Amino acid sequence: MKSFLSACVIATAALWCVPQVSQACTTFSVDTPQGPLVAKSFDWSTGDGWVVLNERGRSRTLLFPSATLSGWQAKYASLALTTTGPGFPVSGMNEAGLVIETLVDMSELPTTEVAAGVPTGLELVQMGLDTAGSVKELVELVQRTSFSQLAIALHFFACDRTGACAVIEAQAGRVRTTAGDHLKVEALANRRYAADLADADPSWLEGIFGHTKGSSADRFAIAARATASRTTNAQVLLNSLRDVATPGLTKWQLVWDAAHKQVHLRRPELGPEVMTFQVAKFPSCEGAPRVMRLGDTGGASVPWSAADAARTEAAVLAQLGGSSASAAAGSRSSSPSAFLAARVAQATQSTSCAVTR
Repeated sequence: MKSFLSACVIATAALWCVPQVSQACTTFSVDTPQGPLVAKSFDWSTGDGWVVLNERGRSRTLLFPSATLSGWQAKYASLALTTTGPGFPVSGMNEAGLVIETLVDMSELPTTEVAAGVPTGLELVQMGLDTAGSVKELVELVQRTSFSQLAIALHFFACDRTGACAVIEAQAGRVRTTAGDHLKVEALANRRYAADLADADPSWLEGIFGHTKGSSADRFAIAARATASRTTNAQVLLNSLRDVATPGLTKWQLVWDAAHKQVHLRRPELGPEVMTFQVAKFPSCEGAPRVMRLGDTGGASVPWSAADAARTEAAVLAQLGGSSASAAAGSRSSSPSAFLAARVAQATQSTSCAVTR
């Protein structure tokens, strides 16, 4: 079982792992007179994905459950963006105004094994959106559950409607949270927060940087300068994200507005159009999760389908060098990659609904 789980973890990492050059996401928060805004530049190998409407009352099961923690139920409705499918968000905000963003952490060495009952990185984001109403509650959740790195390290930037923010990381197997007065700059890139903060030029407020263009330290410093603005709005922030974009790799530019429960999304490779989605109390949980495929012009939500799950499975297999044929014959012993791809696809469908008040 140990060797199989190790293979699964390595395979799972390919779901979210991209070449080093594309590990260039950047996020930051700005307090404005209208409320806090969180901006994110999402650099990835693809811009294809879904907007997921997560209702209250939806129950989920961990990929690697245990008797201690097998799953959870959503207390809050949320809106999330994903390249994989429901339950595996890279960005999201819930109805309480909690925003969570995921970035690659190139400072932390990856692990090769995961303990049952510990959420994977993207599952942690979903669990946070579902059950935490504030940064404080999210930090308490992570301290209880921890999270697995899945052979590629992730760290997280979270803010709530009060303007409170936190960086959540893992260092040597321990969860490390930076918040409050210790969060000197409300920004995060692709190295450990403390490393980019320490390397920021002392005169960053004047815009003088001494880093390689496009590096994590450079993008962190640019984001730090953006956080100094207190009179900005969503459009200004979307424009400022061009300063941390990576040509050919920046797929989504996002601004989350907790006060108005909105997210503004631009896909640079498709043009300047900005799409706005409302984060609301969605209809009662019933049937399959509802999604909007990014790129669809209609904008109507539809139930997540078996065909969608099949596309997820095929995409995972493609990244792992597998095929649908291997998936059909996959088993724990003969093809852990195919087994895991099928398991992830199944997880996007294997949710249930409960009555909530």
